[in-house]
Amino acid sequence: MTDALAVGVMSGTSLDGISTALVRWRDSAVELVAFRQEPYSSAERGAIIDAMARGTPKDLAFLHVALGERFAGAVLALLAQARVSPKDLSFVASHGQTIWHEPGRATLQLGDAAVLAERLGVRVVSDFRARDVAAGGQGAPLVPLADVMLFGHEQRGRWLLNIGGIANVTWVPRRGVPDGAFAFDTGPGVGVIDSVTRRIDPEATYDVGGERARRGRPVAKLLDELLADAYFDQPPPKSTGRERFGIEYA
Repeated sequence: MTDALAVGVMSGTSLDGISTALVRWRDSAVELVAFRQEPYSSAERGAIIDAMARGTPKDLAFLHVALGERFAGAVLALLAQARVSPKDLSFVASHGQTIWHEPGRATLQLGDAAVLAERLGVRVVSDFRARDVAAGGQGAPLVPLADVMLFGHEQRGRWLLNIGGIANVTWVPRRGVPDGAFAFDTGPGVGVIDSVTRRIDPEATYDVGGERARRGRPVAKLLDELLADAYFDQPPPKSTGRERFGIEYA
């Protein structure tokens, strides 16, 4: 019988912050023990956006270490909240902060796993996207498996839509059955919405409650221009990122 504690660390393309989850595995069952969300400061978000747009090797190297420290601190805060010691963990899984993602060619995530390992004294698993791209994948290997395990129906299929910085959809035939499951990025999500919101109001980090969007009206000509992007006509499997749907697109 497997009985293990592990922590997952996630920072997505929305750049809203760092999510940490403490989970317990008992055989094939997964239990959420504790969860914590730490928002990025405006300075941190700005540094990441600058690194994406014009980062020098020095900028990227320093940010790589800084994010590693930030991720390690987030894990320690989660463990303190749950009253769990790092030595009780089997491993920490860190996705890293995506800086560049170009499927079929390269993907780069920052957040030095060596820093996490040293600060926590725990085995750290990372570079999921890079390994998947190296194997010929789209660089998003984990979401479909989690959707199958957590959100599938016992008897019928489900479509699951996640609107993150980039939106993605997963088809789950049945709960716990990965055969036949597939997923792909549908296009831009809240990353573009947040960027537009900040252009309207630099003090706002996002459109709280969708209030600004609710007051607006669709502009058909602009919508047609946006939907003319060739990405929307590409068949899955496919994935994308802020390189294509970022600040300039917004």
